Amino acid sequence: MPTIVADENLHETLRGVTERVEVRDASGKLLGQFTPIDPAFAKAIAEIDWDEIDRKKANPGAMYTFDEMWERIRQR
Repeated sequence: MPTIVADENLHETLRGVTERVEVRDASGKLLGQFTPIDPAFAKAIAEIDWDEIDRKKANPGAMYTFDEMWERIRQR
């Protein structure tokens, strides 16, 4: 996804936003919408180990069908 880097003025304007808002230019033309990130989501994203995901994708290990997995769970 393309990224827009907020300068200090824009950051200050958006800092207190707690719900989705429209972003308009000085003439009132709609530029888009801004939705602030939920703090819990931001924390979860920050804790993702992207290198581990890449390692697992490169070497996925054993694969099981749903039925095989279900049988393994039932045997426990």
